[in-house]
Amino acid sequence: MRANYLILVILTALSAGAVFSAETEYDVLAVTPASETSYLAVRVPMSEDLALAGLRWYNSDSAVPFTDLSLAMADDDGVPMLSGAMPVAGETYGLEKDWSDLTFEEAVLSNVGDLFFVFHFPPVAGGAPGEGPGIGYEIGVGGLKAWISGDGGAWTPMHGTIHLKVEPVYDTNKGLGGAVTFEAPELITYTTALAAPQPNPFNPKTKLSFTLRSAGHAELVVFDLRGARVRTLVAGTLDVGRHEVSWLGVDDHGRSVASGVYFARLVSVDGFHTRRLVLVR
Repeated sequence: MRANYLILVILTALSAGAVFSAETEYDVLAVTPASETSYLAVRVPMSEDLALAGLRWYNSDSAVPFTDLSLAMADDDGVPMLSGAMPVAGETYGLEKDWSDLTFEEAVLSNVGDLFFVFHFPPVAGGAPGEGPGIGYEIGVGGLKAWISGDGGAWTPMHGTIHLKVEPVYDTNKGLGGAVTFEAPELITYTTALAAPQPNPFNPKTKLSFTLRSAGHAELVVFDLRGARVRTLVAGTLDVGRHEVSWLGVDDHGRSVASGVYFARLVSVDGFHTRRLVLVR
């Protein structure tokens, strides 16, 4: 999904008069302050007759690596989707103020159309030597489209005039020498259910697992035989998928409850489910 906020980006000019091994000096784009979930994604054109062999980028800092590099597909809105991303490199160092190269172990074909190069920034300030990696850019037209994210889920498109110095490298043999194919990740569907407590009977701890088909408000509450609320284990907005919580045989005030029969009730937007619990002290 698209972000509804702007992520702070610093555009740091390289010092004038320095000696560069690259033919052209570029300004540097870096995320600051960077967190453990700061990403920059550059869209790479792909088709059935193209095999991606690696990439080139203009790097600012040789002392600090990117956390990792990966390839990702686009979601239904055309923005990067990190779930199902394909790792292509772990910690990745580039050269100092120069073009850097990464060659994949195997060329990559795509069954999902265009892909994204995803740069995972380390949690440091960036853009200057010793402060973390940045990527060269220039103002112009014709560059690859790029997106930036502070959490890996919400993405903001970069202005079209910012031309990042990132270039795909295609395999001239079209993957005939060996290639892997980027496939769309399998979509996992869930039904809303409350699993049997484990263990049951128990003393004093049991585990309750449940799955939700739909995201939304959900509550998991323990009641006694009279129907009185004993312990609220979950109450809030939850995502689709599997969840797990333990009951330690205490009430909402932290007091141990007596041996006996209790009931755990899951209430969600999809309905309610109940399980019988037996506490034996």
